[in-house]
Amino acid sequence: MSVKLRYIPEQIAIQLNNVNYVNVQRPQGYQKMALSGRKQHSFLYTVSGTLKYSFTEIEQTEILAGSGKLVFIPAGIKHKSTYCDKTNEVYIIRFDISAGNLPKYLMVPALIQSEPAEKIFASIHHDIESGVADNPMYFLYRIYELLYRLSQSADTLPIKYRKLQKALKEIHLFYKENYKVKYYADLCGLSESAFRHLFKSYTGMSPIEYRNQIRLQEARNLIQNGEFSVEEAALDTGFSNLSFFCRSYKALFGRSPGKDRIT
Repeated sequence: MSVKLRYIPEQIAIQLNNVNYVNVQRPQGYQKMALSGRKQHSFLYTVSGTLKYSFTEIEQTEILAGSGKLVFIPAGIKHKSTYCDKTNEVYIIRFDISAGNLPKYLMVPALIQSEPAEKIFASIHHDIESGVADNPMYFLYRIYELLYRLSQSADTLPIKYRKLQKALKEIHLFYKENYKVKYYADLCGLSESAFRHLFKSYTGMSPIEYRNQIRLQEARNLIQNGEFSVEEAALDTGFSNLSFFCRSYKALFGRSPGKDRIT
C-alpha cells in the first residue's frame, strides 16, 4: 500500500490571525473617511442598501456595491465609504496576515466577481442570524474557505471581461516590466482604445495604474520585511524614478515608505 502526502504544513501559502467580524448599519448620506486606510485587510458584504467606496487620491473610480455584493479592500488603502440608500447594512470580516502575502488578485481594492464568494457571505448572514456563527473558530474557518474559493475562481472572469484574461495574467506575472498599453491590448486581440475602456470598466483604473498598485504592494512587503531599503524596493519592483515612487506610495498608503521600514 502506498500513501500520498497531499498536505504539507511547511508549504502553507498564507497564515491569518486576528480574524474578526463587525456589523455596521448606517443611514443614507453617512460617510466614513479612512485617511490612513483600514488597519486590517477587509471583506465587506452589503447585506442591504448600497455602499460606495471612493479612492480619489489614487485616481481610481468608485466601487459601487449593492445588496448581495462583496468588496475587498487591502489594509492601508486610503478611501471614503458612503452609505447611499435609506437604510444600509454591511458585514465586515477583517484579518491580519502573520505569514505569507496576499494573493496578487487581492492586492488592490476590488468588487469580487465570484458567485461562490458571494454565496459564502450570504450563508454567513444566515449563520449569524441563526447563532451558528457564535463559535469563536467560525470566522477563521470561513475566511480560509473564502480565500480558497477565490483562488479557484481567480482565473475565471465574467464573460464580458474574458478578453482581458491574458493581459491580467501578464501584468500579475511580469509587473516589473514596463510594457506599453498596446502590448497588453495586442495580447487580448483588441485595439488600444477598446482595451483601455474594457480594462477600466473591470478594474476601475487604467492598466498602468493597476500595474503600479501591484508594484507598490510588493514594494511595501519588501520594505516592511526590513531586508530592502526604500530605493532597493523601488528598483526591485519596477520603479526607476524614486521621487515618483515615494509620492505614489504615500498617496496609496497614507505614509512615506521610510516610515514603514523596520530598522
